[in-house]
Amino acid sequence: GLSTYPGTAEGGAFLVRNFADALNFPLGGILVLQGSAPRWSFLLDFAAGAVAGDGTGNGMFARTARRYGRPTILRQPVAFASLRQGGRVRIVASADHAPQVYPLPEKDSSSLLSSEAAWAAHVRGAAFPYAAAGGGRRAPQWLPSGDLAEMARELAPKVVSLTLPDSDDVNFRAENCRTFHDILSYCHVNAVREMLRAGTARKSLGAPAKQLVCDVPKQFWVINLDDGFSEAVPGPVVRLEQIASLPMRALWEGFTDKAWEGPPQLDAKGFLSVLFEASANPDLDPASQSTQYTEKNIFLIARRFCSMRCRFGFHFLSLDCLLGERERERFIIFQFKGGAANLARRIRRVHFVAELLAQFDFAAEIIGDTLTARLEAGEEKDFVSALRVLGYITMHTRQLDMIMGDERELALRRLRMLEDMLALAARP
Repeated sequence: GLSTYPGTAEGGAFLVRNFADALNFPLGGILVLQGSAPRWSFLLDFAAGAVAGDGTGNGMFARTARRYGRPTILRQPVAFASLRQGGRVRIVASADHAPQVYPLPEKDSSSLLSSEAAWAAHVRGAAFPYAAAGGGRRAPQWLPSGDLAEMARELAPKVVSLTLPDSDDVNFRAENCRTFHDILSYCHVNAVREMLRAGTARKSLGAPAKQLVCDVPKQFWVINLDDGFSEAVPGPVVRLEQIASLPMRALWEGFTDKAWEGPPQLDAKGFLSVLFEASANPDLDPASQSTQYTEKNIFLIARRFCSMRCRFGFHFLSLDCLLGERERERFIIFQFKGGAANLARRIRRVHFVAELLAQFDFAAEIIGDTLTARLEAGEEKDFVSALRVLGYITMHTRQLDMIMGDERELALRRLRMLEDMLALAARP
């Protein structure tokens, strides 16, 4: 095993397999995981210590453990299979000798923590953690009061809050920035818009954006950030075989693996939902000049990087992927939102997509009709497989919000799509 934060912790073992388990995680428990995926890092705030089957000392999970001062042991795959849910367990993490994880007799009273209740009261009554300096075992210290805590409480609303609306809202303006987070968000959005505007403007003779020549019946524009092309491309167009970006080519493989079947057959309620939404939302009018619905489909690429922003039908997708040379330098962030049907159907569709992506280890967050899925740290081949899956999802979820009331049709679609996605992911 690998100790990422030294110390000893004791409590009831709690095995977390999914978010349903996470919701029931007890204060002061020992967090036991099959893998140290970043999505479980938030549980360290409630845990006395943690054991995971894999991970690195520089990963997000390990960094969070050090920040909270939780004794944590990684690369202990036997623990998840061996420990009993709820059974007393002690973990001893040390940089000087091999870490230890072992169960305790139920009547053992030699706990380093007086009780889970006392530990929970200690943590819940605290404000801000920091690691105490000095030799020996470093325990987390807490500042329920004092100048530093007071300053942090005063500054937080001015720094971390995001008060600006979505970038497509008319109130997304500089004068409405109220916090540092607002300023960062405003600058980021407008920097990207300006870059794309400069790259695709007709008057820009040396425009870096090139139209992709492809078989997909949509227009795509590609901006080469560094080494995304395999050769110099002097003209206004670029061919797919000239693309050297590993993540874009994997994504494109998913795009083109199977032809889109076309719009699903609408049920009566789905048709009325789309009709009402189209009449109530002027942005869905094809003649509308809304920025949100007339953006170009853009790829920004380098050999190991791809950023995609595009619209398929009436929903919007974005993807950012880096396939770094090292495991911890790899990530995918995929966002899916919008649609032509009413909000309830759009929400059901993002849940439908999240269920499919969960089969491929994506961690998903859903807010309204917006899905954000993440995959971080892992083998390159697994990321290539995940990108193929996302390409397939992008092409084959178009207009599915219209049939979200038909359970039978949805079940058939889910099985068919999952079969295709598993086959894509299994390719060498």
